[in-house]
Amino acid sequence: MKIMVFDVPAQNSGALTILKDFFIYVSSRQYDDIKWIFIVSTDILDCQNCDNRIKIKKYPLIKKGWLYRIFFEIFKAPLIVKRYAPDVILSLQNTAILMTNIPQILYVHQAIPYSVKKFSFIKKDEQALALYSFIFRYLIGFSIKKASTTIVQTKWLRDAIIKSHNVDGSKIVVLPPTINFNDTEGSNEGKRSHKFFYPCTPFVYKNINIILDAVEKFKACESCPEILLTINGRENPYAKKIKKSVVKRGLSNMIIFIGRISREKVLSLYSISTLLFPSWLESYGLPLLEAKLMNSKIICADTPFAKEILCSYDKVVYHGVENADELYQEMKKAIEVDSGNSEFVLKRSRAMKEENNWEKLINLSKSVMQ
Repeated sequence: MKIMVFDVPAQNSGALTILKDFFIYVSSRQYDDIKWIFIVSTDILDCQNCDNRIKIKKYPLIKKGWLYRIFFEIFKAPLIVKRYAPDVILSLQNTAILMTNIPQILYVHQAIPYSVKKFSFIKKDEQALALYSFIFRYLIGFSIKKASTTIVQTKWLRDAIIKSHNVDGSKIVVLPPTINFNDTEGSNEGKRSHKFFYPCTPFVYKNINIILDAVEKFKACESCPEILLTINGRENPYAKKIKKSVVKRGLSNMIIFIGRISREKVLSLYSISTLLFPSWLESYGLPLLEAKLMNSKIICADTPFAKEILCSYDKVVYHGVENADELYQEMKKAIEVDSGNSEFVLKRSRAMKEENNWEKLINLSKSVMQ
């Protein structure tokens, strides 16, 4: 059996994490009855130890822009499918492959088209999101109807898709992502109680503004927190707007732009900080699961996806999505109370282990041939 995995858009953030973790899982196991072909644009997949069961085909040109992506989807992808003749297509890129009758499993992890808040075509920092939402709502809807089975990461997204596209709910399966990481050793550099960490991308729904509003209230306090953001402030109009606001409001001593960092560094920072997660739109929110498995303290916005992921977790507190004062109060409490997270290394390996759903995804891919 030959399974072709498409994920050419994955270049950073959660999409790349999903691709990399799935590849690690597949390459670390012996599937005598499956041959794999990964169609990607990234160089991050390491196949040095792979045997002839796994092939990686790279198409980096799609990184150049939307026109290249459209050309690839309409013309190139169908030709690739025809050339390699897979038995099943597993699309991790939210959309199905066009012009082929080969059975497809569709993995949808894009929530932007299903946002309750509508993005503006007028506001400069929302224009790209508004266009993306408009186009992909139709593309995802078409793809779901074309696919044999659709995989989503949360129940809330499943419900939103069913409502939006009026599709058969039995064809949509909820499989939360599986996190692949070793027992990462935490850093011992300083105490965690004054440090907050928000692994984010520079989009308006990440709600970074509320952090600035909350942090400004600390200017009158003796203890000032340090908030680490994984943006550099130059990526797009929204990032530049945030950076300008930080400087204008005199928050540069508390808001630290560390830029994009490695996955290993992200995991390490969970050990010395409290996770902030004010985002109001996510298909899942991987940092929530990662921090949960690390036994870290979490302060996050009160959203359906957060409640679903952290439903039984006892080290999380919530704040209103637009309530900066609630966020400030919870940050202040985190500074005042030592949560004892220095023990996270021992706890993490013995505490919660999320269910491994990669095998379920593979079995679903195999089942469409039966």
